[in-house]
Amino acid sequence: MLDFAGAGIIVMGLGAAAILALVQYVISRQPPKELAGDHGVLHPNDSMVAVGILIAAGVGCAGVFYHVVIANNPVAVLIAVLGIVSIPVMATAFSSIYDITWNTDRITGPSTTWYSPFNTERREVPFECIVAAGRDKWGNYFVESSDGTCIRWNWFYNGYPELMYFVEDICPHLFPDDIVPEAVDQA
Repeated sequence: MLDFAGAGIIVMGLGAAAILALVQYVISRQPPKELAGDHGVLHPNDSMVAVGILIAAGVGCAGVFYHVVIANNPVAVLIAVLGIVSIPVMATAFSSIYDITWNTDRITGPSTTWYSPFNTERREVPFECIVAAGRDKWGNYFVESSDGTCIRWNWFYNGYPELMYFVEDICPHLFPDDIVPEAVDQA
């Protein structure tokens, strides 16, 4: 039988999921940093980056507080260090290093062979070299070239669907006629 506390936890979890879905919906409706018929630029949503920094600061402060006030615990120190060190790392998202740019010839952006869309190594992928495009198992959008170079982006980017629509227009052979870009799951 579910007690009052258990029901509260379930309600809070559903509320958090609803808020996250609303945030994703709002971000997807934000325009890209730059969008024209033949080119565009995606940039991570600054509000989401700021929230991530605030959460990291809260985690770091909670670790310090627990270590100093409640118990001398090395795990709390580790949590505090991880929270505090992640702040400047996340702050780099305010710069243009994670921007994804495209034109009718190529896509340029952070490239990785892992599933994270966030990497500072920038590469170009010409459209004629793209062999796969869609969504990976983690929900990130991607394009992949014949040499294995992947450029990934996700819902943290303002106007994130616009680039996949552009890829579909330039490379229609990658998308069957009956599937829209959001429904294509690969990798």
